[in-house]
Amino acid sequence: MNRGYKNYLTREKNDKLKRERYVFLHSDTRKVADVFPDIERIEITYIQTHKAAIEIKPKENSIVFTPQSEDVFIIECLNDECTFGWYYDLRNDIYNMRRNHLTEYCGEKNCQGQEAPDHPEQSCGGSLRYTINIVYK
Repeated sequence: MNRGYKNYLTREKNDKLKRERYVFLHSDTRKVADVFPDIERIEITYIQTHKAAIEIKPKENSIVFTPQSEDVFIIECLNDECTFGWYYDLRNDIYNMRRNHLTEYCGEKNCQGQEAPDHPEQSCGGSLRYTINIVYK
């Protein structure tokens, strides 16, 4: 049975697609100062979970964007086998915060990907709870 070999090739293809998506998402980046000249700092704190078969794996982190940072407001999915989701996009939240001059926003997103390439009908099970804080100049 060559099941392990099949999974290896499938994972390799998935990793290739992730790399291509990463390059695409970073191909049109600008500095935060160019997009939001009135913002001094953006901080995103989050708790990310992936409901694996055996356990729930939480991850806490914080990301700070300064005027010199790239304007890529995405967080990768914690599930390394996730397909077609791969990341949480927080751009709209940040654009809406600036438009309404909000300083804090809390939200939650579920990953839109599937569990693994060989389980296309199974949801990824990843989720992200986050708080975005913006400091204006």
